[in-house]
Amino acid sequence: MGSFLDIQDDPNEVSGTAAILRSMGTSFQSEAQGILGEINAVNGERPWGNDSYGQAFEQTYNVVPEGSEVPLREAVEEGLGRAGEGLIKPADKTVLAMTEYQGVDIENRNKINQANV
Repeated sequence: MGSFLDIQDDPNEVSGTAAILRSMGTSFQSEAQGILGEINAVNGERPWGNDSYGQAFEQTYNVVPEGSEVPLREAVEEGLGRAGEGLIKPADKTVLAMTEYQGVDIENRNKINQANV
């Protein structure tokens, strides 16, 4: 436990939990990349056909929806491409924060001990 910041758990435990979260994010990211690969493979085959229904689908699939900046197809690709980041980035930042916290806490403890001498 730190002297100046109230961390309820051991910073190493917090970092351990963050590592688990990162692992989950990485696994989720890997699964999403697999799904994206499957979608791209299917898209390459254009399974919706060339009849009027297929053309209508393809047009909708490639049109930029109102309020968006990219077509639905690209939005799906971007979303799957970023899948996992919401878990990985906070986990990495948590580990970094705990590492910095521990370093600063040790440094402050040493300065206090020197001042008390």
